[in-house]
Formats: sequence, structure tokens, C-alpha cells
Amino acid sequence: MLNRTKLLMAAVLVAAPILACGAERAAHDPDRPNVLLVTMDTTRADRIGCYGYAGGTTPVLDRLALESIRYTRAFSTAGITPVAHASILTGLFPYQHGARVMFGSVEHRLGEEHPTLGTALRDGGWRTGAFVSAYPASEEFGLGRGFETFDSGVRDELRDEFRETPPRREGLWLDQTSVDAQRRGDATVDRALDWLAAGDAPFFAWVHLFDPHDHTLVPPAAVLERFGVPADGSGTRDQAYDPEIYFMDQQIGRLVGALKASGRYDNTVIVVTSDHGQGLGDHGWFQHRLLYQEQIHIPLLVKPVKTAGSNPGVESALVRNIDLFPTILALAGAEHPVETEGSVLPGIAEVAGSAGSAGSAGSTGPRIAYAEALIPLDTYSSPRLPKQQWDNLHMIVEGPWKLIHHAVTPSNGELYHLEDDPGEARNRWESEPEVRERLLGRLRAMGALHVVVKSEGEGTVDPEAERKLRSLGYIGG
Repeated sequence: MLNRTKLLMAAVLVAAPILACGAERAAHDPDRPNVLLVTMDTTRADRIGCYGYAGGTTPVLDRLALESIRYTRAFSTAGITPVAHASILTGLFPYQHGARVMFGSVEHRLGEEHPTLGTALRDGGWRTGAFVSAYPASEEFGLGRGFETFDSGVRDELRDEFRETPPRREGLWLDQTSVDAQRRGDATVDRALDWLAAGDAPFFAWVHLFDPHDHTLVPPAAVLERFGVPADGSGTRDQAYDPEIYFMDQQIGRLVGALKASGRYDNTVIVVTSDHGQGLGDHGWFQHRLLYQEQIHIPLLVKPVKTAGSNPGVESALVRNIDLFPTILALAGAEHPVETEGSVLPGIAEVAGSAGSAGSAGSTGPRIAYAEALIPLDTYSSPRLPKQQWDNLHMIVEGPWKLIHHAVTPSNGELYHLEDDPGEARNRWESEPEVRERLLGRLRAMGALHVVVKSEGEGTVDPEAERKLRSLGYIGG
């Protein structure tokens, strides 16, 4: 605790002159772009209209896509919320930023030594606020650094507030066992809109929406009925998925509408993505955490400020969620505080006035995507996971090839050609030894396979954390 306190004090002392400088810059340049980052929890790309889905789930995002660059080959770094968000906020792969599990034998908190979008934009003079809908994206995982306002809605005292004054909203709400673990998207957006309306300085707002994660917190009855789902809450979890995405899309529409009404829309960079997808029964698994495409392939829309140089369209190059850190800083005109593995997204350089989208720092060879799932080392990995997936999994994608290395049992390794086999049904691990060995070599050279295990006695389970995660389905299911 003493070392942690000293580090925090040192960070404040170092940041003070930077903050002063940033505030001065902001005062001299009030027209700098605003930034709105929306992360949609547990949202598959193939359930979004502009990605080809015909279910009518995302009319707001489909309209936004017409003014954005839509990335068709975007990859997350993990199938769990805190790890993926740590990569989004830092521009680093999990083995670099160190937050690798939900909780367990390896670190789960983002280290204070890593700059984040919050710290970089705050120090550059932006007003910073985060509005988070669930415990797995909260400050408990180190994700709150740099946000002058961090509103997670998962404080313990909310339990008593709920009992005294239940939220007056149409439709079903959470039971009291999990009210301090998640909140519905409309409640989160309410808080974000209040914050946006309270200041005129250039802002960076991160809004995290959790609705598609599970069916214990459902949209209003009218939304359920729109998709033919029983309004009494008796629908199955797969039935709830589309209406939850639709409800979340409507909340994004409230944010976009507020920006337009205030005249700030054209000067706001809007980035919408998901932390990971959802299995929905593919590959024998309904939830997330694994490294198949339905869980790792994510939607990504980037709307730059509206200028004569804007060139919305579709980009098919391989990109990663780590690329958002340098891209957002470039689009905002902010200084890049540290070299990262991420690089400016293709198609952004001209709009941002950047020198270009150079390859990742320190990388050699073609551009790759990386993701991991350290399942045996995570206390909250479900025992119901498919047996062969109970392993430390490391994924690498290069061109059309995707390899999933099983570190504990290498003979269970998987290799897929995504262009010929987008459903990952034909494992070519044995038939393509040259490809397999080349990709394994890249994994080893990156250092991704190195895992630092905590010493015995570290990482004792926090009963409150366990209760919250159990209420969200991370334990026991």
C-alpha cells in the first residue's frame, strides 16, 4: 500500500505541470475536436446492419456508418471485458499492458505506468469523463485513470438506494442481488448527457454499454415485443440478444442526437466498437472468452470531424483494437505520450494530418492481430467451457491465416484459412506445417507466450468482487 501511495503522489507531482500546460493549450484552442468513444459490450459484428445483418437491430449505427470509416477486419485482443478495454485505452497487447485475466493467478489490473487515452487527453487539456455500465469495465481493473469524472454506477451504496427508491423505468429491471454490478444503457447515457451538457471545453467521453451481455437486465417491454420476445422476462437468453442490441443502439442515438442539438456533432470524433462478441452457440459455446471469430471479430466505426478532407468508406485492411489509442490521439490533434504497438488506422492519416499509418512499433513482417485467453489462470473461467479449450490460448492472424496456439496441450492447436473457411470448421494444423511454424515463430518472437504467475498467496479472491461477478454470470455458469 505504501509503494502504491508513493507512486500515486509521484504521478500527481509529475502530471501537475503537464495539466497546467494542457489547460493553457485548451484555452487558446477551444475549437479542437471533441472525442466520443462508445464501447458496446458483447456485441458481434455480424449482428449489426451495416455489417450485413438483416434483423433491424442497429438503425442508428447504420446511419452513422454512412459518415464513418467502417472497418471490416477489426480484431479484439481478448474475449473478456477488462482485458480488451485495457488494450483500447493503452494501444498495447495484453502481454504488454499486463492485465490478462478477469481475476486469478496473473495480473488483472492495468498498471499505473501505462499512459491511457484518459491521461493523454486530460494532460492535453481535454475535459475527460467516463460512464461505465458494469463492474468488469470499472475502476476496479485500473481503467479509470485520467478521467476527471469516472461514473461506473457499481458502487456498493447503490444497493440501499435501490431498495429505498427503485428506478422508475418502463420494463423490467435488475433484481437487488446485482444492482451494484451493472446498469441498463439508458441509465448510463442519462449520466453522460448530463456531463456533456455541463461544460463547453473540448471533451473526451468514454461511454460503455453493457446491455447485450446477458438477459438478466432487459430493455423496456416495447423493445422486447418489437422482436417477438415475451415482455414478462420469460424469453431465453438468445431471444434477448437482438432486442438488447437494438436498445443499446437507441441509446447511442441519444448521444448522437445531443451532439447534433448542441452544434458539436461536426467537430466530434466518434468511435464505436465492441470489446468482444458472443458465442451464441457457435463452436459449442454460448458466452464469450474464447478466440473464435464470433468472439474476436469486432465492429469498428470511426467518424472523423466533418471537413473537406473527410472520406468515409469501407476499409478491409486488418486492424486491431490497440490501433484506437494512436488513432484517437491523431484525430484529436493530441500528443502521443509513448510508443505503442498500435498504429494509426488505415484511412485516417489524411483526415488527421498524420504522417501515415506506420506498422506497429518493433514489429517485423506482415501486420498481425493478436488475442489471448489464459483460461486455466483465470479464477472465473467457467468449468462448462468446451474441454479442449481449457488451455492458455494465444491467437495470431496474418493475412488470411489464423492460428490458435494451445500452450498447455500444443497438439490441440488450431489453424484456419479465414477466407476459405470463415466459420473456422476445417482445422489445418496438420496439413499446413509451414504456415503453422511461421506463425508460431512470430508468437514466440513477440514475447506473447511469456506469462508471469503470481507468487503463492497473492490474489486472494475479494468476496464483493466475487459476488458481483457471480451476479453477472462469470461464476457458476
